[in-house]
Amino acid sequence: MEAKFQAGNYTAEAPYVEVDPYGNNPLSALVMFKTKDATKVSVTVEVPADKSGAYDAESTFSFNFDEYTTTHYVPVYALYDGQNTVTLTVTDKAGKTETYSVAVTAKVPDVYNVSANTIAMDKKSSTMKDGLNFVSYVFAGDAKVVAYDFNGNYRAIMTNAGQSKIYDLKNGHLAFEDNNVLHGLYYTSSFIEMDMMGKVYQKYLVNGIHHEFIKLENGNWLVDAELPNANTTEDYFVELDNKSGNIVRDWWLKDSMKMNKYEANPYYSYNKEDWAHVNSFVQIPGEDAIWYSARQNDGMYLLNLSTNKIDAITAEDDA
Repeated sequence: MEAKFQAGNYTAEAPYVEVDPYGNNPLSALVMFKTKDATKVSVTVEVPADKSGAYDAESTFSFNFDEYTTTHYVPVYALYDGQNTVTLTVTDKAGKTETYSVAVTAKVPDVYNVSANTIAMDKKSSTMKDGLNFVSYVFAGDAKVVAYDFNGNYRAIMTNAGQSKIYDLKNGHLAFEDNNVLHGLYYTSSFIEMDMMGKVYQKYLVNGIHHEFIKLENGNWLVDAELPNANTTEDYFVELDNKSGNIVRDWWLKDSMKMNKYEANPYYSYNKEDWAHVNSFVQIPGEDAIWYSARQNDGMYLLNLSTNKIDAITAEDDA
């Protein structure tokens, strides 16, 4: 892309447009052009004409880029399936503004059948927020992270995602499990940090990620996974260095809990293999400790990460 852009004479009126530039979100584009003077750019994805009579302003998304430069790499998010009009507003340092319309065609892959996957949104609900609504969705056995606007239109499809938690990072990126499935539908081998245009910044490799990963207060990641070569699952925590992805510390719950038997409540299946089934956990603010849920043990457990000891248990008393 860079070589083609630099070799051409692309302007704001006739820019170089690459749809889905990284191959991971077909409803995104990179718009590139040069200006004679240093300018800043604002972008608006307009509501298509065939939808303008039915959809409100919440279906229109705008992005502002305040850096003045002569070479512009403008990310465009939240495209519609089909023909889009992207409005570029270019402003120089004197305040002179020029507006250009760029036609961009985006396509939702056929596997994501829009008519077969519909959701209802109550726009009057106090729990609804501005912007896109991200969900982890299963399409005929294939799970993906997707985003809808308030009117139920696809506005992002992360084609490299799996069935995953969706982590909204402070730097504006997203983190989610990728589609490298280790076994079953939701045991993966890695999770990624990616921006809305589909550019991957980090990929963290972990054996058998299941449902949960969190940012610790020290900036590292804590992940629910499987101990390699063990005969159990969903009973192993790893702390990963945020930059390198290397394992800093790890905890196997068989070492932490020190029980006589490692078996699940007989109600559940996979009694000895999936004896704990950790689904979720949170760090206690200011402490090197987490609360985690072990579904198959019907309890909540306080794990001291420094000592690898269980300091408290919350469970039903059946005495």
